[in-house]
Amino acid sequence: MHRQFTKALSWIAFALVQVFALSIAGLYLLNIFHWAECPDFGYGFRTASGIHVVGIVSERAQQAGMRVGDRILSVNDRTFKSMEELRSSLVKEIGGENRYRLDRGGKEMTIRIRNAPVGLAESFRRSGFLFLLGLAYALTGSIVFLMKPHTRPSWVLFVFCTTLCIFIMFLYRVSELTPPWLESFHIFAYTITPAVLIHLALSFPHERSWLLKRTHFVGLPYAVSLILFFYTCGAAHTLSESPGSCRIGSALFLACGVVVLLGSCLQTWLRSTSEIAKVRAKLLLTGFAISASVPVLDLLSTALFNVVILPGFNSYLAFFIVFPIFLGYGIVRHDLFEIDTFIKRTYGYILATGAVSAAYGLFVVLANLALGHFQFADSPLIPLAFFLAVLCLFNPIRSRFQRFIDRVFYRLDYDYQETVQKVGESLRSLLRLDEVVRTVMDFALGTMFIECGCVMLLDEGGHAYECVAVEGLGRPCVDGETSETVQAGGMERVLPAVHCNGNADRKAGKFPKLSVEDPLVRILAQTRKEIILHDLEENPLFAEEREVCKAVFTRLGAAILVPFIYEKRLTGIIALGRKKSGKPYRREDVNLLRTIANQGAVAIENARRLDQVIEKERMEEELAIARDLQVSMLPAVTPRLQGFDIAAVSIPAREVGGDFYDFIEIEDGKWGIVLGDVMGKSVSGALVTAACRSIFRMLSEQGLSREQLMRQANRRVRSDIKKGLSVALVYAVVDEKSCSISLTNAGQPQPVCYSGESGEARLVENPGDTVPLGIVEDANYEEVRIDLHPGDRMVFYTDGVVESFNEKGELFGFDRLLQTVRAAGSLDCRNLLVHTLQAVSTFCGGSREHDDLTMIVLGVAER
Repeated sequence: MHRQFTKALSWIAFALVQVFALSIAGLYLLNIFHWAECPDFGYGFRTASGIHVVGIVSERAQQAGMRVGDRILSVNDRTFKSMEELRSSLVKEIGGENRYRLDRGGKEMTIRIRNAPVGLAESFRRSGFLFLLGLAYALTGSIVFLMKPHTRPSWVLFVFCTTLCIFIMFLYRVSELTPPWLESFHIFAYTITPAVLIHLALSFPHERSWLLKRTHFVGLPYAVSLILFFYTCGAAHTLSESPGSCRIGSALFLACGVVVLLGSCLQTWLRSTSEIAKVRAKLLLTGFAISASVPVLDLLSTALFNVVILPGFNSYLAFFIVFPIFLGYGIVRHDLFEIDTFIKRTYGYILATGAVSAAYGLFVVLANLALGHFQFADSPLIPLAFFLAVLCLFNPIRSRFQRFIDRVFYRLDYDYQETVQKVGESLRSLLRLDEVVRTVMDFALGTMFIECGCVMLLDEGGHAYECVAVEGLGRPCVDGETSETVQAGGMERVLPAVHCNGNADRKAGKFPKLSVEDPLVRILAQTRKEIILHDLEENPLFAEEREVCKAVFTRLGAAILVPFIYEKRLTGIIALGRKKSGKPYRREDVNLLRTIANQGAVAIENARRLDQVIEKERMEEELAIARDLQVSMLPAVTPRLQGFDIAAVSIPAREVGGDFYDFIEIEDGKWGIVLGDVMGKSVSGALVTAACRSIFRMLSEQGLSREQLMRQANRRVRSDIKKGLSVALVYAVVDEKSCSISLTNAGQPQPVCYSGESGEARLVENPGDTVPLGIVEDANYEEVRIDLHPGDRMVFYTDGVVESFNEKGELFGFDRLLQTVRAAGSLDCRNLLVHTLQAVSTFCGGSREHDDLTMIVLGVAER
């Protein structure tokens, strides 16, 4: 209970921090759009150097004579001590001109700079890239937390990334912030970042044992940060206006935090006994050293000596962007990488990043030497050009370094590309499911010399994953076996079409099945990524179901589970045992297995669809036979009865329906009408239809009463037709001489009788049993006689008419049928039938009929 409460609090805190950070980011984004309408004075200040020393100069201001490092003595002949006084001294109109008195190395000068509109493009160029980078840090921290939730290291890393998000966002502001209290968050992020860095150094890549006993020590850096924060807020409204002691103290504390974090990572890397911890420390050390060293040095030199190293805050982008890359790629997914692969990849990124950074630094130095102090590097296009160059050149450079490292220091156990090509070529030529499964298994086990494995595919019902192929030593245990008894070798294929070596009486059902509700299956379906056995120990995703998941690995004799994913669905699993060499699965191994599984998933799906196409063609052929058989049994025309009119129609909901009707001449002046609904479709339904038609034609010739005929028909249907099938049927006899009709009902809806004299319509109730034929052995069917008069109508129909439903799920029902017959009862039989079907179709709208529609309308002609 306490653990669940703690998790709930953790999630709530995480959500609150997210909302806080997104709110600040949203307000800052609004400022970026607002700044587009502000005047551009041509220069800006740096936090570390204060509000008098020029820190950033635009091309327009350079042309007017202003340089980075100039000290502004007055603006329009007015001195200032705060940003408010400076803003009140400036002419703010677009096109207006401001006069500046500058001090450059002890020499005073006066220049004039005309205001220009900032514009959205320039506003975003100055502040937008840093804004996006801040969001990238926040996203990285969120991913870290979501991958490793509720642990102290992940919390510290999340808070660190969120703090850096605000810190980086506020680095370069085009104009004043709105609302003004946002400045407090800038000061807070600037002063709290060193404390978070120190906290991160003490908690990551693992918590220091001595810290667990002295938890109060963590609060000391935060206490220093709070002192700096309140001191700065009390002294000035913004960081730039704060006294030099505040700026220098904050810069020194920030540098201290960076040094502590780098030192902690270096110490862990060199002295830790845990290989995982060493790799994490190396990644953090490398990424953060590249990201923070030069920017922090620039802040220190500006605060202490008024010496600018980087031409503008946008130059920080190239350095700050490295840390999220290392953090996101290395730490969030560290549990998916093996040690040697980690080191190998890290070397490649270190060398590539170092080469790019060195090239950029050399380019800036040479350009400044050749073209004058900061003249070239101050161009606003340089950071953007460098950023684009990094995007274009970083990966090719890293790839070259990586190939060199692989060639010199690492020898691959197998040719990855060649194996992938062979897998693709082999699977493309296979059409049968058993062949595809066999090939996938052979490549997976044979290429990497794996002891055992099995392939599990989702069953047709979509309820469980069944073993369709098993191979090797250590295969999954079957019923009656223990883990020891399966060590005797051999290969077993349990797919029906695959040959089985070994015990021939083993059936697929005896092998382990995994329900779709199994925790491990749910995680595989959710993540759509492979799971290695040691993942269960470290990954918090398995914290609650760790023992259950371990038991599944044991049952399958597996060391790794690789999912078959097709269109984002988990269609199968390949469970593989340990490698015969005893070595763990490396990243190259997992990549190859994932490729085999991805290609295998497509091939398996194609094979299954081919089987479905073949089955569909067989079914279509069967349906065609049934359709021809059924059509041949329906009367081509309705009989001509003296004084009567008849219309009939049967509309199947599918290609072959279960409804049928027939007209049987009994004797002179008497005709039998049969309307039935077979509980079975396709060929079976057509055959039952033929049987019923024959039974009634034969029994009608024996001169039996309606009750006797129905009882005989019921016995024949029950004895001759396959169990589970039945026939709902109404049998009526029309007497031309007496102008009457006698009918018995076996499970069909009550016919409708319409009176031509009164215009009323009613349902005809039958006494006795009304169960369908073939269900009850001794059913007692009784007939009902109705005398008909000119203008009367009898409507026979199957349940598909009254059970038709619309898009709201409402049934057409008996009441609507009676209303329809009353409204159109005066029409002739054919038009009454058409009108009724149109009423049903209009009611249903876009919804399709769920059953066949069959109707017979019998009417007495007017005299």
